[in-house]
Amino acid sequence: MYPIPAKQAPKYAPSNGEGAGRRWLKRHNDRDDFTDLNELVTYDHSIASANVEVFFRDLKDHLLEQIASADMVIGAVAWITDLDILAALAQKETLLVVQKEDFLRPDLKSTLTASDKATLHQAYDALKPFDGSKVPVGPFDQALYPEKLTHLAPVRSFGYCVPTQMYRVPKMHNKFLAFLQRDKHDTYQPTSVWTGSLNFTAMSLNSLENAVVIHDPKIAEAFICEAQIIYLKGDPLNWESDWINPWTARDAVTTELI
Repeated sequence: MYPIPAKQAPKYAPSNGEGAGRRWLKRHNDRDDFTDLNELVTYDHSIASANVEVFFRDLKDHLLEQIASADMVIGAVAWITDLDILAALAQKETLLVVQKEDFLRPDLKSTLTASDKATLHQAYDALKPFDGSKVPVGPFDQALYPEKLTHLAPVRSFGYCVPTQMYRVPKMHNKFLAFLQRDKHDTYQPTSVWTGSLNFTAMSLNSLENAVVIHDPKIAEAFICEAQIIYLKGDPLNWESDWINPWTARDAVTTELI
């Protein structure tokens, strides 16, 4: 019912014979030193089976393909700093939750320059206001006042930042994007979801990571509902403050108001 596009066919498909990983191990089984692991990136065990795809290499390209094929994106991703991914999301109806971004913290040694921060801020600002009244699943669909959902901030943050407790409190650590397609009624229906270990940052995109794409509306709906709950319990992403304080940055969107 939801065929995987041919352009996303896996580079590696296992057979009844040896896989690429096993062949690599056989060639190196007489080595005591495995320090040169850069060779691993030449092996791609990405595969599609039934309604699931798994990716291990070229994750950014695969992610951009998934975003391009969707009409709407709803997700929760701990860190999003890649400008290409942000630009792709800006072309879609997009609703995101990020954690209280570490790039706004003044206590890190590797903070962004003022110019970098301005560029990133501009990329976030390019995301369009979101119309949650067109999402027929989850808390948005159950709103008493759906008109209050028509002009939502495209990004909110979730977590709890206190300078003296940064490493002792839980944060939002999700990494998923759910994809939706517009139907004939001008609402958006869940189709698939991307999840895995990947953060949308330069460090993560240059690391060994994995991604799973599940082409199943019911599974996508579950992720969309989770993202909505986190969004409604979150706070504005306040670029004017070094520390984002959830108790001073509330805006008009709360569960009580819808």
